[in-house]
Amino acid sequence: MHTSSILKATDFRYRWSDSGEPADFGAFCPDYHENDRLAVVCTCLEDGVLHTGYGLLAVATAFYDVLRERGGEFFDYPRHFAFVDVDEKGVSTRGERVNLDHAALAAPWSNLDVWPESQCIEAPGTAAEMLRKVFEFQINRVFWPEGLAPGTDEAGDEPLPDYARQLLDSRLKSVHYYASTASTLEVHAGPPAVDLVQNSLHCADHGEDQPTGLENNFAGYRQVTVDGFLEEMASCFAV
Repeated sequence: MHTSSILKATDFRYRWSDSGEPADFGAFCPDYHENDRLAVVCTCLEDGVLHTGYGLLAVATAFYDVLRERGGEFFDYPRHFAFVDVDEKGVSTRGERVNLDHAALAAPWSNLDVWPESQCIEAPGTAAEMLRKVFEFQINRVFWPEGLAPGTDEAGDEPLPDYARQLLDSRLKSVHYYASTASTLEVHAGPPAVDLVQNSLHCADHGEDQPTGLENNFAGYRQVTVDGFLEEMASCFAV
C-alpha cells in the first residue's frame, strides 16, 4: 500500500532557513510535474533515509495529489529512485559495510514509496559513478549528499562524455544537497510522515551501534542551481 492512503499535502510545511518565513511546495520543487524522475544519491544507508525521507514523501504526496485530482481509483507510484553505494563488501553504512540481499537493501526505500524494488539501484559510491546513474536514468530532480564531491578515489572511473553534461543541463530541474550545514529551505513533516521515516530508519539499521533516531520533524536542504552543480562536478566529464 502506498502512502497516498496515509499522507496529504497538509502534512508538510516549508520554511526558508535563513529567515524562518513560510515557503511553499513550489519553492521546494519548482515546475513540478507528476512524471518527474527523482533520485536520492545515497552514500550511507542510514543517512540517506534520515536526511531525505521527508523530502521524498513530500514529493510523493504531490504526485498522488495529481492523481487524486483526476478522480477515480489509481494504482501508480512516483518515478523515484535510490542510487545506493554498494560494492563487493556490501552496502555503505555508518559502521562497516554490510552484505544485504536486494530485498533488505530496498526495504527502507520501499517504505518511502521508492518502489518497486527495482527502483533501488546499486552503484559505486563515487561522485562520477553516481552522476553516471543520474544521467543514465534520465533524472530530473536529485537529492545529493553535500559531502560527495569529485576526488582522488575516482582515478579509475571513466569520465562521462561531454554530451552527458549537456543533457544533464537540459534534463535536471532541481538539485538539493542534503546533510548540509548551510540549508536554504526546510521541509517540516507532520506525525504520519515522521512515523514513516522512523520506520524506514528501523529497516536501515543493520549495524551494532545505537539505532538511528529522528531528532527533528524537519530536514534542511541546500538548493543549488543546475549550472552550479554541474560546475562542481566538472572533473567528472571528459575534457
